[in-house]
Amino acid sequence: MKKITIKIQGMHCASCAANITHALEKGNGIISANVNYALEEAMVEYDERQTGLVDIHQIIKDQGYKVMQEMDHKHGHDHHYENEKNVLRRVLVSAVFTIPAFILSMFMIRIPGSILDIGISIWLQAVFTTI
Repeated sequence: MKKITIKIQGMHCASCAANITHALEKGNGIISANVNYALEEAMVEYDERQTGLVDIHQIIKDQGYKVMQEMDHKHGHDHHYENEKNVLRRVLVSAVFTIPAFILSMFMIRIPGSILDIGISIWLQAVFTTI
């Protein structure tokens, strides 16, 4: 038995995930399948003697979805660790721009000057929140 995680592209709702799960579970040699719409991935446990990745990918493609990548269940943590690092980086960058915008707006700090009759502090808030 082997466990893999397959990234799937093209799901639009939880019903899509349910349809893929049902199709996979009917596949020959597939022991269990769980498709997560939010994560856009399927976790499949299968018997290597009865089926393989090509067959599993084909079942997903036959349902109208695109297979992005697969990874061994053992090595999946490395992939998730990279995602966590990416998320942490994005949170830090967001905080760098959010905190000044928050301070300018909550304490009603006015910076002298204007552009197009709009105060500089309003322009800075707009730029910080857009980023």
